[in-house]
Amino acid sequence: MSTPLPWLASAQEELLELEQEHAEHELDPESAYRFLVLCARLDQARATGLTVELPPRLEELAARCAPVAARPESRQLLFQLEELLAGDDDPFGELLGVLLAVDDAATVDDAEGRVDAAHELVRMADAYVSLAPERVGALGELAENRLAALPGDASIRVLWDTIAEAAGQAVVEALPPAVPAPDSLSRQRLLKKLRTRNDRIEEDVSAAPPLLLLRKVAASSARDSSEELFAGRSVDIYFEGEVLHLLVALPPGRKAAGNVELHLGTRERTATWSLPIQSASEQAVIARLGTIEELRERLRREGLMDEPRLVVVLSMKEVSE
Repeated sequence: MSTPLPWLASAQEELLELEQEHAEHELDPESAYRFLVLCARLDQARATGLTVELPPRLEELAARCAPVAARPESRQLLFQLEELLAGDDDPFGELLGVLLAVDDAATVDDAEGRVDAAHELVRMADAYVSLAPERVGALGELAENRLAALPGDASIRVLWDTIAEAAGQAVVEALPPAVPAPDSLSRQRLLKKLRTRNDRIEEDVSAAPPLLLLRKVAASSARDSSEELFAGRSVDIYFEGEVLHLLVALPPGRKAAGNVELHLGTRERTATWSLPIQSASEQAVIARLGTIEELRERLRREGLMDEPRLVVVLSMKEVSE
């Protein structure tokens, strides 16, 4: 049998080896999880129309492995990813390892029906990667190969799309200042594709002075002027009376494709808050965050008071759409 992607054949071979190991003695929790990952990835590839052999007996074994599989904790994966993105080591080392671990976790969650958990993990990982695209630019070919075996509804597509686009942008930025005019329509389309940025705004607002008020023991009766406003790259945070608001500036020709999202993450927990847009113009959208007291109460309720990382995310689309 032949497959268009070499890793598919390798995955099938590894599954058969694990099946044989299980026949001799039950798989340990780590091997059981690996079995789940391989089955889920092959099932994804099969859903795209690729030629994949996944006999029913292997799917049945996966169902028996599920209760004993050692699954990673999402918060630990995100913590490792954040640390590695802040470093400068070879992206094909530990950084790639944790990206693949995120892929594994989201893929298994999708396969077992925990789509919300998969989306949450991928959204947070994607937000972190989007803040450091230069760290993943070298992984473009790997990202394209992975995307070729992913169905359109796979949660993890978002992350690999971001990595592929970061790689394309890195190619464009490496071009010499005076680039000759493209000599073919196909080259023009290629350059346009490489220059296309992700239709999404992400900005880390963890250090925004108005949000630092959340860490104080009690709300002050009078706020310092430096705590009244945060003006970031695309996001402003400001008080209107006692209520905090988010303003997200829109690039020309773009409009919001949904609510503003606030992604929150600590070492223990992650969450995504969807903030309805209260007003919109051609230049910006505004969403209500809430009063300091309301926000503190929600953070306490969701177990996120331990200095969470806060990332504002807004998906966009063409104004004409």
